[in-house]
Amino acid sequence: MALEGFKNRILGSIGLLKGKRKVDEESVKDLSRSLRRALLEADFNVRQTKEITERIERRLLEDEKPPGLKLETHAMNLIYSELVRILGPPREIKPHNETILMVGLYGQGKTTTTAKMADWWRRRHGVKVGVIEADVHRPGAYQQLCQLLEGTNIEVYGEPDEKNASKIVKNGLKKVGNSDVVIIDTAGRDSLDDELRQELINIAEIANATERFLVIDAQVGQAAGKVAQ
Repeated sequence: MALEGFKNRILGSIGLLKGKRKVDEESVKDLSRSLRRALLEADFNVRQTKEITERIERRLLEDEKPPGLKLETHAMNLIYSELVRILGPPREIKPHNETILMVGLYGQGKTTTTAKMADWWRRRHGVKVGVIEADVHRPGAYQQLCQLLEGTNIEVYGEPDEKNASKIVKNGLKKVGNSDVVIIDTAGRDSLDDELRQELINIAEIANATERFLVIDAQVGQAAGKVAQ
């Protein structure tokens, strides 16, 4: 798997410090070059790669290593903190009066993710969850969602024979809109498909979602930015 390979390359970079008790500029430069190569091979943005490696270089040379901590572990902690930093601060979503709109490209796992999220909200927070299946383009989408949530008390709304996604969402909100959390699954779309893009815009206006979740394959790399736009 791509992520497994990325992890191994990161560990390989950190391994350059194995056996060293004190940090020196040459070793840090070697680690930085290896780490930069690992990030670029994982399709990281060039600007972000430069920023991350320069910050790690500086912190390895300037930050004092905690007593008793191996240099390798110290470097791993710094790399982890920098990767987490670029993701931004954590944000809590309170499970009350939430409407979540699921969007993304074809075949990225939106319906499966929708079901997993719905069941997670139910089990973790004990709240009432309603799900609306608004994918009118993929045969069996409604049936799949019902099957994934079978055995839970989560209500799934859909109209398998209806081809107007906006109408389904409007009717669905009337049916399950009183839930603490409402999750709307939409059709996978191509950024070049104007019809599907307009359909999503219409759904978004009706749903007035409090959150919009982009479901995307982790291996997409830098293309994720264009997809999000």
